[in-house]
Amino acid sequence: MTPSLPRRTFTWSPLVGAEGTTHYRVRTVQFGDGYSQAVPDGIRNIADAWPLRFVADGSEIKAIRAFLDSTRGSEPFYWTPPLRTRALFRVDAQQGVQTRALGGGLYSLGVTFKEVFDS
Repeated sequence: MTPSLPRRTFTWSPLVGAEGTTHYRVRTVQFGDGYSQAVPDGIRNIADAWPLRFVADGSEIKAIRAFLDSTRGSEPFYWTPPLRTRALFRVDAQQGVQTRALGGGLYSLGVTFKEVFDS
């Protein structure tokens, strides 16, 4: 067993109005008489996803981008979402990271964080 690397913490604040979604993973069985039964799929069946946007000058957006790139989309990191305690998240590799030049030296960066769990 290889020792795990210490987890880093994402410390930048997204734009006001960030909106997360809580997903519940369940298993459902539908019976022939119309009855269905649902149970949680695993012990940790509740996970959040947060599409986030950051607007800042080039140096701050570069720093955020460097942090996200260093995870390579697979390394989890700590982040504290609104109304929650610190948890582990990963960049949603399917969504990627979007960067946009806004003009006047300002840039925006969009990314989705998906909650993950240690084994």
